[in-house]
Amino acid sequence: MSITSDELNFLVYRYLQESGFVHSSFVFAYESLIGRSNIATADIPPGTLIHFLQKGLQYVEIEKQLEEDASKKENDESDSPGKDKKAVSLLTAVAQSGLTPSKRDRGTQEAEAGTEKSMKMLKAENDSSKTVLANGEATVGYPVKKFKRSDVIYLKGHDTQEVYSCSWHPKLNLLATSAADSTVRIWTIPRGPCDATSEKMACSKAIVLKHESSKKQNRDVTVVAWNCLGTLLASGSGDGYVRVWSNSGELKLTLVEHKATIFSLKWNKKGNYLLTASVDQLAIVWDVESGAAKQKFDHHKGGVLDIDWRDDNSFVSCGADNAIHYCAVGQDKPLRSFYGHKDDVNAILWSPNGELFASCSDDRTVKIWNPDNGECIKTLTEHTREVYTLKWSPESPMILATGSFDSTVKIWDVGGTPSETSSFECLHTMKGHDNYIYDVAFSPNGKYLVSGSTDKSVNVWNARTGKLLQSYSTVGTSSEGTIYRVAWNHTGDKIAACACVFDFTE
Repeated sequence: MSITSDELNFLVYRYLQESGFVHSSFVFAYESLIGRSNIATADIPPGTLIHFLQKGLQYVEIEKQLEEDASKKENDESDSPGKDKKAVSLLTAVAQSGLTPSKRDRGTQEAEAGTEKSMKMLKAENDSSKTVLANGEATVGYPVKKFKRSDVIYLKGHDTQEVYSCSWHPKLNLLATSAADSTVRIWTIPRGPCDATSEKMACSKAIVLKHESSKKQNRDVTVVAWNCLGTLLASGSGDGYVRVWSNSGELKLTLVEHKATIFSLKWNKKGNYLLTASVDQLAIVWDVESGAAKQKFDHHKGGVLDIDWRDDNSFVSCGADNAIHYCAVGQDKPLRSFYGHKDDVNAILWSPNGELFASCSDDRTVKIWNPDNGECIKTLTEHTREVYTLKWSPESPMILATGSFDSTVKIWDVGGTPSETSSFECLHTMKGHDNYIYDVAFSPNGKYLVSGSTDKSVNVWNARTGKLLQSYSTVGTSSEGTIYRVAWNHTGDKIAACACVFDFTE
């Protein structure tokens, strides 16, 4: 038994995904050409790389012990010099310990336990600041309501627990989800309480949109987004294809220009342009009526990680080259470029009034920028690990929420306009997760904030007080997995967290 470089690359790719390093995993897949290899992946359980490493370490110990025993035996039998000493090779030992289908269940449990242990070791520096939920109580000192099973709809249908994105229809209770099984699904979520009847109805009426192509590359569907009217749904995948669907599931357009994973896509308000960002270092504006690429923007020197429209014709982009570019359709060069971050810029978002924008980075900072003069108005430095996500409040235009790999959510007051003195005060630091924060979202009225994490839990907070109101863990459920995306429906009474939907009442 042996392992090829392609197989090892795939195990590393899977480990990065399982550990929450989504950007890194897709960049690695792109650069190592995993999609072009013919690897049978169906029977590879989560945590296989950790399992192999653990077994390897065990066999190193065995080999060492055998060598010591053999050495002792040689000394005892020095009169028999012709005897051969046979030690166990590490690579052979690891290969011989490979998982077989009959060992899958036990191996998966061991591997997942190993992955969890390794992730906690990586986060040891933050252990003193954690707040862990136990028996419905938070260590902050007040009771926290747990979501009941009867409050949750599990959207069963994706052939994977890796559901990357979810997006509510802007006017209807339609939810789109995308996953590693190469599909998008549109679910009709019944009005009224989430219960077994609602779950059965939602799952039975799901529309399955398949991302099929002739490419052998990764076809994970990484992102979905509705246009402002809810008439069209866009999806992007690991093979670089972008597709546009009707709300009934009819394929309208297949947009083929990108060469690698789509990280982000957004519609302008008018709905005539779709903006896409990819690890291939391009941002592309598409004319939705013709299906043609209106303009390609190649200003980044690394993968383009996020994008956001300021108006119907101008936008900002950020990337793995630490840079931010402010661009406009019809202009060959950026209107302005911003250099201040010292590591990957993960997310970027205009304030509701369009006066300034915020960015967050692996350099552990959040920056507030003035787009007109290029000034960094303020750098927010209270997070102690990478900052992955940020959202502006719809209620108070200068209230900003951020989520970090330090397991905390912070709410900031960046009050004032670029021409005024701003306080930039951290109003709340919310501790209730036990691992990386991947997404946050304000309720439509701005009163509440939901967060999702690699600890497989969803927390709902009072955005005004910072108090943790409700919590739910997907561990042990059919929808167990990292919570990559969270979103509120348009009426603010239901929350989507990847493949789960929760009732929420004030």
